[in-house]
Amino acid sequence: MTDIIGWIASFMFALCALPQSIHCYKVGNSRGISSLFIWMWLIGEILMQYYVIMKHGFDMPLLVNYWINTVLILVILKYKYWERK
Repeated sequence: MTDIIGWIASFMFALCALPQSIHCYKVGNSRGISSLFIWMWLIGEILMQYYVIMKHGFDMPLLVNYWINTVLILVILKYKYWERK
C-alpha cells in the first residue's frame, strides 16, 4: 500500500507542471514566468535526482517524478527563449 501511495504522489507532483507546459505550447511562449524561477526549478530537479540516486539508489517513484518534471520544465524553458511566432 505504501508503494501505491508513493507512485500516486509521484505522478501528482510530476504532473503539476503539465498545465503550464501545455499553456506555453498553446500560446507559443512563457513570457509570464520568471527566467530565474524556471532555472532554479530545473537545477533543483537535477540536483534532487543526483541526491536520490546517491542516497537511496534508484527509488523509482521519486526519480520518475523528477524525470517527468525535468522534461516539462524543459518545455517551459524552450518557450522562454524560443518563442513561436
